Amino acid sequence: MSNILDGLSEAQYKAVTTTSRACLLLAGPGSGKTHTITARIRYLIHNRGVPPENILVITFTKDAALSMQKRFNESEEGIYPVMFGTFHSVFYQILRTGRGHSPKKLLSDSYKKRIFSKVISDIIPLKRSEKERLIPGEIAPEFISAVSVYKNTDDLKRAKSLIREDLSSYFEDIFKAYEYKRKKEGFLDFDDMVYDLRNLFNMNPEEAVFWNKRFSHILIDEYQDINKVQYDTVKLLAGERAEIFAVGDDDQSIYGFRGSEPECLRRFRDDYNAEEIYLDLNFRSNPDIVDVSTKVITENKDRFVKNQKSARNDPHLNEHFRIKTFEDQKTEYDFIKTMIESSYESDNLGILFRTNLQMQRFASFLKSKDVPFEMKEKQLCIYDHPACTDLMSYLEYANIGKDEDKLYRVINKPLRYISRESLVGIADPLDNAIVYYKNNPDEYNAEKRVASLQTLKKDMDFVKDRSPYLQVRYIRQKIGLEKYYEMNFRNNVKLLEEYKAVLDFMSDDAAEYSTLEDWLLFQEEYRKDFKEGRDKKDTAKGKTKTAVNAGKTQTVRTNISELMTVHASKGLEFDTVIIPDANEGVYPHGRLSGIKETEEERRIFYVAMTRAKNRLLITCVTGTKDHPRSPSRFLNNLLNHGEDKT
Repeated sequence: MSNILDGLSEAQYKAVTTTSRACLLLAGPGSGKTHTITARIRYLIHNRGVPPENILVITFTKDAALSMQKRFNESEEGIYPVMFGTFHSVFYQILRTGRGHSPKKLLSDSYKKRIFSKVISDIIPLKRSEKERLIPGEIAPEFISAVSVYKNTDDLKRAKSLIREDLSSYFEDIFKAYEYKRKKEGFLDFDDMVYDLRNLFNMNPEEAVFWNKRFSHILIDEYQDINKVQYDTVKLLAGERAEIFAVGDDDQSIYGFRGSEPECLRRFRDDYNAEEIYLDLNFRSNPDIVDVSTKVITENKDRFVKNQKSARNDPHLNEHFRIKTFEDQKTEYDFIKTMIESSYESDNLGILFRTNLQMQRFASFLKSKDVPFEMKEKQLCIYDHPACTDLMSYLEYANIGKDEDKLYRVINKPLRYISRESLVGIADPLDNAIVYYKNNPDEYNAEKRVASLQTLKKDMDFVKDRSPYLQVRYIRQKIGLEKYYEMNFRNNVKLLEEYKAVLDFMSDDAAEYSTLEDWLLFQEEYRKDFKEGRDKKDTAKGKTKTAVNAGKTQTVRTNISELMTVHASKGLEFDTVIIPDANEGVYPHGRLSGIKETEEERRIFYVAMTRAKNRLLITCVTGTKDHPRSPSRFLNNLLNHGEDKT
């Protein structure tokens, strides 16, 4: 067993040996926080005599928990029963093993949606007026997201803002009905593992006392990502006795959409009167990368003041950091493709994107060029996005077969007030519906419904056999799919922007194909490869692995380039990092409402930059004279540092 304190920096030594009841360890990128945490655990056991079973280590991901546990076990000669786990796994175990509490069943996403759909149909009239028809299954995701936000933040206003304005008043009733039903059936979902435990501790203080005695030392990694409900639950779990060692970096707080706030670090310091220690050495990145990333993050004002330095003594070289600008995205993508194929072949290359849509747009480009890549992130395949599915339902109905299910998905997008029963019959579903409303003139606005159906039939005949690009454009604009989204998501700007961006992607994608059949074949191959790539497990360094490559299976070098979103890259590192699309509207993403949102977007960009060990390339598009585009404001301090125009 190695000496616990060997090789520690001055700040690491101080953190490992502190006897403060509460310690806030501010750990910047690449600062050796995992080594510090594992050394701290060993020090507690061997130097302070703390029983291993009284030590709890909480991380935010399962992989992080397993990695930290492995690091700890490898540093010891024996196995010690220290408890490692995520917030949700640890709290779920406490709920299951709590005294007098029966085990709970985990609620699947599909069954949760069914519960919400049933509750919605019970509470919101399906037909509140003759002007609107609601489909519970389509609006259930809005309420599911809103309930998740509420359970993590206690913020009712924020939760209701995720629901369209005309339905938000139903939130409290639907929340109560959903909670009653899931508890009655003994179910627990992901958010409930924290939410229910906090409620349990509040309602049964003796239960909290029992667990206060069980864990005398609690160590929490990535503390900047904690949300209000997690913060409250940890405080109840710790009680007045437990020592808490919180490790985090407010500059890497990037999960505001989940309810996390960097303010929790200051709240922790103030609530516990915590000792504050800063790991100021970056062992990962060379000095040039540390320098430029620091220039970006210091633009944020609401942060702990820090001055991180690189622990490496690399010479200053232009190749360490470059910004390259391109007139258009095609030129940008072609350049990155060349980098993937020929540059830094011995390197571990990560290409990081702000959104899943941007990542899959580039993945689609690489696949069409037969360039292998990896994309293991658990994200929705772009071609399975609801906007894509709507668009393709129109296209397939018009060109391939008169499928009733395809038509039903889009018959009221835009709203035509057509019922499913009207489509059923022995003829074309559209003809069935026309006959149905002609034969039922007493139906509300039957004449207008017939007219709208006849117009749709003409539209479907018109688009048939035209190029995919023209068909997509016609459905978006003439038939009115895009206008439908604008009306439907008028109170949810972020969701509307997402749907429009997906439609833009589909328009650009369609332009690459001369026939719908070729496009559908590509989509199916992409779906297959996407699923295979996402389901892959990492292989050992130096071995080969299978890569996504235009529908073919290839055996390639281990250091194949990996595509992922910035959020998924957190905690990882690469020899070389490429950040494409560093433009306004991407960094920061969408429309921002204030300084707080802008600062979180800058932190996201900072996290992307600090994944790089040896080389960092940032690319952006300048556009043309008629259609100019602006580089990201986050590059303002860097444009004279390594800029290279193409």
